[in-house]
Amino acid sequence: MRRQSVRHHLHHRSHHRHLRGQRHLYPDQLHRHRQRRGQRHHQPGQPDGGPRRYHHLHRYPNTGYIASVTGCGGSLSGTTYTTDPITATCAVNATFTPISYTVTASAGANGTISPASRTVAHGATTTFTVTPNTGYIASVTGCGGSLSGTTYTTDPITATCAVNATFTPISYTVTASAGANGTISPASRTVAHGATTTFTVTPNTGYIASVTGCGGSLSGTTYTTDPITATCAVNATFTPISYTVTASAGANGTISPASRTVAHGATTTFTVTPNTGYIASVTGCGGSLSGTTYTTDPITATCAVNATFTPISYTVTASAGANGTISPASRTVAHGATTTFTVTPNTGYIASVTGCGGSLSGTTYTTDPITATCAVNATFTPISYTVTASAGANGTISPASRTVAHGATTSFTVTPDTGYSIGTVSGCEGSLAGATYTTGPITAPCAVSASFVPVVITVAASDKTATEAGLTTGRYTITRTGDTAAALTLGYTVTGTATSGKDYLAPGTSVVIPAGKTRITKVLTPKQDTLQELPETVVLTLNPSPNYTVGNPTSATVTITSDEPVTQTVSVSASDASATEADLTTGRYTFTRAGSIAAALTVNYGVSGTATAAATIRRWAPASASRPTWPRSLRRLPRSRTAGWRSTKVLS
Repeated sequence: MRRQSVRHHLHHRSHHRHLRGQRHLYPDQLHRHRQRRGQRHHQPGQPDGGPRRYHHLHRYPNTGYIASVTGCGGSLSGTTYTTDPITATCAVNATFTPISYTVTASAGANGTISPASRTVAHGATTTFTVTPNTGYIASVTGCGGSLSGTTYTTDPITATCAVNATFTPISYTVTASAGANGTISPASRTVAHGATTTFTVTPNTGYIASVTGCGGSLSGTTYTTDPITATCAVNATFTPISYTVTASAGANGTISPASRTVAHGATTTFTVTPNTGYIASVTGCGGSLSGTTYTTDPITATCAVNATFTPISYTVTASAGANGTISPASRTVAHGATTTFTVTPNTGYIASVTGCGGSLSGTTYTTDPITATCAVNATFTPISYTVTASAGANGTISPASRTVAHGATTSFTVTPDTGYSIGTVSGCEGSLAGATYTTGPITAPCAVSASFVPVVITVAASDKTATEAGLTTGRYTITRTGDTAAALTLGYTVTGTATSGKDYLAPGTSVVIPAGKTRITKVLTPKQDTLQELPETVVLTLNPSPNYTVGNPTSATVTITSDEPVTQTVSVSASDASATEADLTTGRYTFTRAGSIAAALTVNYGVSGTATAAATIRRWAPASASRPTWPRSLRRLPRSRTAGWRSTKVLS
C-alpha cells in the first residue's frame, strides 16, 4: 500500500535529539518509535506491495570519537548512513573509537624541541621539552600551549596542530652614567649575550676621564666593555688636568716660586723682584705683570715663565702753553740721571717752568735726578711795560699810566677843558678816535702826551650884499675849529647902520652848530621900503663865551643896498690944521657931504702919516659945528640935514 511506503526519515529534529547518543537502532525499535508518533508504517513480515524503499540512519558519535557503521550493505557519509535497498530484515551496527591527533614539533636555530611529534587523543594535552643553546632564550607557539621553564604544554588537542620553537639571543641592558665636567653616551645600550659594546666618553676641556664597570677599557674617548653576560653599569668620572708651570729669572732680579702645579684653565702667579734701579720684563704663559706680581693666562698646557731685568728708564714728558715752546717733547732717562729741556718763549713773553724738581737757567731747564716718570710744563706770560700819560694845559688824560702786556694795546681818555678841544695826542704809535687814544702794540715802555687848543669861533660874510630889489639875502658863515663832537651854542650881537626890523628881519641873538659840523650859515633877509637910501650895513659880532674862543674875524658885515638910488659926495678938510702936545690943543677934520641927507651916511676913512696912533694921538674927540655934534661911534653923517651940512672929527 502507498501509505505504508512513506519513507522513514529519521532526521527530524526531535527524533534527532531523541536518538543522539545511541549506537544503533533495530527495525523493531524503529517500528515502535514510529507507532508512538502516530504514523503508519510497513509491518515487518508483511509484503510491501509498493516500490522498495531506502532507509537513512543518522549516527552521532560522542565528542572525540569517530563512528564505524556496518550492516544492510549501506555506506556512511558524514553522520548519515544509507543502507542499500532493503530486501530483508537486516541490522546496522555503529561502533565508536576515540579520535587521535598528531602534534608535530619543530625548532629554529640555536636550540632544540623534543620529541619531534606526539599522537594525542582528542581533548588530551601533551608536552614537549625545549632546550635553547647557551645565551639564547626560547619562544614557543602552536597548539595553544604555554612554556614553563623548558617544558611546553599544549592546550587540550582537538585537531592536528604543530608546535614551533624559536630561539633569540639573550639581551642585557648596559647603563652608563657620568660625573661632573664631562659626558658619556649613549645613556644605555641593549647588548646580546656574550657581545661587547662601546660608549663615547667626552671630558670637558681641561679634564681627563676615568671609566669603570662591565670589565671594559678606555682607549682615547672610547670605552669598550668585556663580553656581556649579565646586566651591568659603566661609570665615568672626570678630574682636572694639572700642568707644571716653571719660572726662571735673568741677572739683576728674582722670580719665585721656581714652579707651580696648575689645574687646566686656572691661572697662577709669580712674584718678580728686580734689583734697585732695574725694571722687570716677564714673558711666557700669556700673562701680564702688575707691580711685582706676574699673573699667567688660564693654563691649558705645560709652559714656562721667564723674567729679565733691565735698568729702569723713565719717560720725562714736556709740554708748553701758548706763546712759547719747550723741546724735545720727551726724554727717556735712566734711573737717577738728570736731563735738560730747551725753553723758548715767544718775543715779549717770559717763561716759567715746573716739574721733575728742576730749575731754569736762561733757556735751559735741568731736572733733578729722575726716579719716576714725571712731566715738565712750561708756561709763558707776557712781559709787561708801563705806558705813562701826560697832558698839557686846558685838559686832562687818564689814567696817568697803564701796565700793558707785550704786544697788547691800551687806551687813554683825553678830556679837554670847557672851551677847548684836543689838539694833538702822540706817543706809543697810537691813534685818536673821539676822546679815546689807543696805542699801537706795546713792545717797550713808552709815553703818551696830549695837548689842547681852544675851540675858536670866527664869522665871515659869505654873501656880503643883500638887496631890496628882489629881496636877495645876505649870508654870514660861522665856523668853529677844534672839537666838533658836541653841538655848540654861540651868541652874537647885530649892529650897523641898518635898522633891525625896519631895514631887515630880526636875525635873533644865537645859533647852534650841530654836533659833527664845523660851520653854520645865518641868513640876513632885507625888507622893502620906498626911501632913497645909501647902502646900509648889518654887522654880526660874535659874543665871547667860556665854551669857546672868539677868533679873527670876530664880526662880519653884510651891506643892504636900496633900490632907490641916492647921489651924494663927501669931502674932508682940516678945519684946525694944527695940534700940539704942549697944551694938548686939538686938530680938526671936517667931513662935508652934498646931495640927499635923508639918511645917515657912513663915511669910511683911513689914517696915515708920520705920527703913530695911540702913541702920539691921544684920542679922537667929537666937536660941534653950527649943528649938533656927530657922535664918534657913528662915523656917519646924520640924516635930515640940508645939503652941504658938515661934521667935524677932533684929533687929540
